[in-house]
Amino acid sequence: MQPPEPGPPGSSPGPSGFGRPLSPVAGRSVSRADDHVRQAGISSPAALSARDYASGLPAELLALIFNQLPLSFHGTCALVCRHWYSHLPDIRLRIVHWLKQHPLLMHQASTSLVAAFASRLRPWLARHHCRQLPVLQRLHQDWLEHKSQLAQDGALSPGALRAARWLTGCLLYTLHQQWRLATPFELKPVIIEDAPARVYSSCFSDNGLWLALDCSVTPQGASFLWLYGWRNGRWCKEPPLRRGHGPVSFFCFHRLASSERLLTVHQRQQIVSWTRDAAGWYPVSVYRAHGPSQIRRLVPLIQGDLLSSLEGARPGVQQFLFSSYLDSCQSWEHSLSQDYHSRPDALALLINQLAVAVGDKPPGGGRRAIHIWRRGLSSQAPTRWACQISPLWTRIPVQSLFFSPDGSHLLGLMQDRQRLHLWAIDGQGRLQPKLTLPGQPATPLVSLGQSQLFSQDSQRLAVPVSLQRIQFWDRTACGNWHSAETLQTATGAPAPGRALLCCQLSGDGQALLCVTDDSLSVWCKTDDGHWHWRQELLRATEDPQPLLAPLMLLPWGGPAWVTVAGHEGRLRIDNRDSLEQQASKACWTAGRMMKRLKISRNGLFLTLFDDQDALILLDMIA
Repeated sequence: MQPPEPGPPGSSPGPSGFGRPLSPVAGRSVSRADDHVRQAGISSPAALSARDYASGLPAELLALIFNQLPLSFHGTCALVCRHWYSHLPDIRLRIVHWLKQHPLLMHQASTSLVAAFASRLRPWLARHHCRQLPVLQRLHQDWLEHKSQLAQDGALSPGALRAARWLTGCLLYTLHQQWRLATPFELKPVIIEDAPARVYSSCFSDNGLWLALDCSVTPQGASFLWLYGWRNGRWCKEPPLRRGHGPVSFFCFHRLASSERLLTVHQRQQIVSWTRDAAGWYPVSVYRAHGPSQIRRLVPLIQGDLLSSLEGARPGVQQFLFSSYLDSCQSWEHSLSQDYHSRPDALALLINQLAVAVGDKPPGGGRRAIHIWRRGLSSQAPTRWACQISPLWTRIPVQSLFFSPDGSHLLGLMQDRQRLHLWAIDGQGRLQPKLTLPGQPATPLVSLGQSQLFSQDSQRLAVPVSLQRIQFWDRTACGNWHSAETLQTATGAPAPGRALLCCQLSGDGQALLCVTDDSLSVWCKTDDGHWHWRQELLRATEDPQPLLAPLMLLPWGGPAWVTVAGHEGRLRIDNRDSLEQQASKACWTAGRMMKRLKISRNGLFLTLFDDQDALILLDMIA
């Protein structure tokens, strides 16, 4: 949507200047503004320029103007003059301030919450009498108007992207506030039409409106998909995918500019993209492996790109295939292939970069390195993926790698499990050593796989120095790291064989969860800068069920965690309330042992699997 042409000199600015009519109340305010101008000694408002007239509008009229416009227009309003800028609504300033404190939420949420607003979030917010709902509805209407006008290449227009960003940000802020202030709520299982008896894996689409279930496994390890769409408060079964491609080996959803795609790998040989239209899901072949090659992994990347990992073409060789998405023809170009002649020691993935730890392994060890893959590293090919190699001056292999949330740092745990390395990643993908953190012989950090050691803004790092001691590090304005406080989680000698399985730092860096093989403890940092124990969950000696790794649950809920334990599958959700105290948000009992749990990307559904692979979906905003 293009802004309309400015009115004639002396005309009153306001909502009508943005293509929206003035309300009767706003009209009366304009009359009061004219009186105010005349009292200033000017015979006619028409003698003023539009800018001078705008700078004299009273605050109550500006409030009416802003309330008629979606927040995505307020940036334009702020450019009129300092008077308009100083009277921007408080809600806009609060959202901007909050998003600055949570810079990665916008990137992680993408447009998933936007797509779920009309069908899922608006009814829930209305039932809870949310004060921000009118603001959200204006933003949603602005998003729909822009979405209908695609750019020439079929992508979303800049206006649509701006509207989506503002609607996403406002939804994140609103849901965060609702969650923190809400009283304990009831978790309810969701109805799944014609639900399968056993489910081996599940995947939600980015917008939360589609669900794919892996249900039937063949002797060869391939499976068949059941697809569901969210309609009228339940998951309704979709028509089956068209035959002809063979059993599905694995699958994922991929969000592109204007559509949601289902990507399936069939018999580890062929990648197929599925798009939903009025008649059902129709397929387009993306890639077919040649000869004995088999597709072992498929990862969606930034701007629609794909990463495929293949093996079998030659013994011991692993191949990475990068496929670039072309908006102009809505298809993929297989732009780069890289062979690794030995299996990488460790991998770390973000949607915009990949880290691979490799090393030649002659007898006695050899030189090791970390490869950073990133889109646009080469100025000659800004849309292609390229690699930067940084050597490691150690013979000890890397066991696991972990990116900071913003991708600016890489954390590596060595295979001796006694040493952590922290590197900064510069603009060219080169690693710059920042910290080498030695542990003690008893340090039992098993892996970084389920741990979250960085705060969401990547400014704080929690390092398990020993089983009973966590050392915090803070990043300074110049990019260096300095030692902060130390948390002593226990005293005395630990039990023999006890291991630290998982350590998770909350997004704001103010809560910490530590999981061992027999306990889970929660620590919170108060305003006085001290850490205080809040909760501990112990596994009974006779209970064979290990404690499931906790989740920092909601992408929009702040520090919240879910735990599942016991023969009865007792589930509990806790968070910190507005007084920084632990608050129980929900409890639910499955009645049987649970072995896995996960949450949808938009935070609306919690998924549990019991020991018989039966699926339970819990609605977070029922």
